[in-house]
This record gives sequence, structure tokens and C-alpha cells, in this order.
Amino acid sequence: MVSRLDVSSLPEDNPEQPNRSGKSDPQVTPLDAKSRIGYHLARLVLLMISVFLIFLMIYIFINLSDTHSNIDYKSLTSLPDSSLNKKLTIIKSIQSENKESRDFVIQISQMVLLNILLPILTAILGYIFGSHSETKDN
Repeated sequence: MVSRLDVSSLPEDNPEQPNRSGKSDPQVTPLDAKSRIGYHLARLVLLMISVFLIFLMIYIFINLSDTHSNIDYKSLTSLPDSSLNKKLTIIKSIQSENKESRDFVIQISQMVLLNILLPILTAILGYIFGSHSETKDN
């Protein structure tokens, strides 16, 4: 059974006729050349931020499996004291190395994202909106 769609109640889209609802349509002005370039530059910086975040997530998930070492703690209880101390020293050094690696990645991420890319994006967007409002006022 096929139902029919009644399109007679839908408003017509005719740009020559004024809006029947009484509301005015928003006026959209095209961007000037400098603002358009700034817009494309802002898109490029956002793309760089997105790529960096995706790379960072992939890196974290890949190295997450390496941080959990497969240590059989039950077998450590049967070892003599000297071997146990050596194994525990190795385990502690591996854990500290993994922690230092994670801290390094976090510091680099903060430096790149918070200190470089986000201020650049803020400056570009400020320029776009500032210059666009100046041209609109004139």
C-alpha cells in the first residue's frame, strides 16, 4: 500500500516573492578576499589540530598495550631473594620508563596544542570576525 504525500501545504520557495510569515530573511554578505583567506587558513589550522589529536590518540592506544607488561607475579614468589630483587628492579625500571614516555608525550602535546596551534587559531578567527565587522559598519 503506497501512501501519497500532500505537498500542497508546503510553502513555495520563490525568491521574488516576499516571505509570507512576516519574518525577514537574514542578510548574508559575502566575505572579502582577506577574510576568505583567513577563513581558509583557520580551516587549515583546525585540520592540523584534528590530525594532531588523532595521531596522539592512535599513539596512546598503540603504546597502551606496551605499558601493561605480562608479569606473572605468582612465579616471582618462588624465586630466591637475589633473583627476585633483580626482577623487581627491572620491573620498576620498565614502569618508570613508561611513565617518562607518557609524560613526554603529554608535555609535547600541551606545547603544540595549547602554546602554538590554539593561539594561532584564536588570532586568525579574531582577525576574520574583526575585519568582517569593520566592513559591515562602513
